[in-house]
Amino acid sequence: KKRNKGGDNPANSTTPVYSEYEAEKYVHQAVENLQKKGLHSVYHQFSINALEVIFKTRKILSTNTRWAKGIMANGMSSATDMANGGGKSVFTRIHTIESAKNANWFNSHQPAIVVRPEILTRMDCYCYTSDKFGSKEPGTFEQRVSPEKLVEQMNSYFTASHEIMFNDAIDVEPHSIAYIVYNNPKEVIDRLIKISITSIGGNPLEQAVMTQEQFKNI
Repeated sequence: KKRNKGGDNPANSTTPVYSEYEAEKYVHQAVENLQKKGLHSVYHQFSINALEVIFKTRKILSTNTRWAKGIMANGMSSATDMANGGGKSVFTRIHTIESAKNANWFNSHQPAIVVRPEILTRMDCYCYTSDKFGSKEPGTFEQRVSPEKLVEQMNSYFTASHEIMFNDAIDVEPHSIAYIVYNNPKEVIDRLIKISITSIGGNPLEQAVMTQEQFKNI
């Protein structure tokens, strides 16, 4: 497909407007490049008590957004995140191909939503190679790295304390998440069935919800 320029752009901009096909091609190539560098998956850990809220709202919300909506639930370090400027961000981490084999989670006792790697093409994401609480402090913010650099470093020397932030929210839709990993899959499945969720990522819950040991073999 062609791309529109100049006068074809409703805003009369000189910036090229890419077709949907070209945008999808760019995302595919970007993800493929990350996977070649060693990316396995992207995940968000949360309290099991937040499971129903996440799936009822169909979003993983930042601390700021949760509290503004009257959802007074804390994340792993909400107060510290707020103090460092990370309160408007949703936190995720990655697994490399090698770390996934070891299931080396930041907190092995918390469930994790595994989101599809296409999320790393969002233009609002920023990454740190260690835990900075999503800091926006200028001196710290200058240390952020691109997803490509993060994958390269984690593939070379993996540490579970790295972090990737996204502004405000991550959509939880059937096409955007792949798995839920938790040591008690039955608890997750039972909770989801009660709120009429019967599949994730196009797969029945019995296939999409798994233990850390099962995750190692994906």
